[in-house]
Amino acid sequence: MRVGINCLQIDPAFVGGVNSFTLGLLEGFANLPGTHEFRVYVSQCNQSLFRRFESRTNFQVVVAANSAISLKRNVCRAALLAFNQNVFKHVSNAA
Repeated sequence: MRVGINCLQIDPAFVGGVNSFTLGLLEGFANLPGTHEFRVYVSQCNQSLFRRFESRTNFQVVVAANSAISLKRNVCRAALLAFNQNVFKHVSNAA
């Protein structure tokens, strides 16, 4: 099984809560037996939090450029102006 995990919004300055849960979950996934593959999407700002997973054979850490993240955010905000859930869904999935 291949699993993609979006960690783009994890704030490296925050301690506890979501960060602890996410890192604990990833650690659990890393210790699973079998042939599962995990692709973790991170930002340039929080990449350091996920360095320990880069050496794992079943993990791939993908760093997204900050400009791509802000572009997606702006495109999704513009789609909200359509006041149509389907338009927003299709635009955000494409972005």
